[in-house]
Amino acid sequence: MIERVFDNLIDNSFKHTPGRGHIRLQVDPRDYSVEIAVSDIGYGIPVEELPYVLKRFYRKSTNAGNGDTDSGLGLRLAIVSRIVEMHGGHLSVDSVLHQGTTFRFSLLVTA
Repeated sequence: MIERVFDNLIDNSFKHTPGRGHIRLQVDPRDYSVEIAVSDIGYGIPVEELPYVLKRFYRKSTNAGNGDTDSGLGLRLAIVSRIVEMHGGHLSVDSVLHQGTTFRFSLLVTA
């Protein structure tokens, strides 16, 4: 299921990053967990939409600034959030309009 989390977050980043942009995957080990961040340099998410992007059936109100007007069904990020919760973590999102978005979550490390 964690593979699906990565697939969805990375695919989402590709969709919202311009052609010459880049996506960064960062993995930071901690004492008993690992923190993962997927960042892009895409259009970003308007601050007023941030509280809703992880909710089921939420659809963005504007296009991505790259001609993409297909907002999807609003399920992928909700599914990702639920999978992370099922593994004891929490998905968070930070975004700056016209600069990019970062999704972060932690997973417990078992011996």
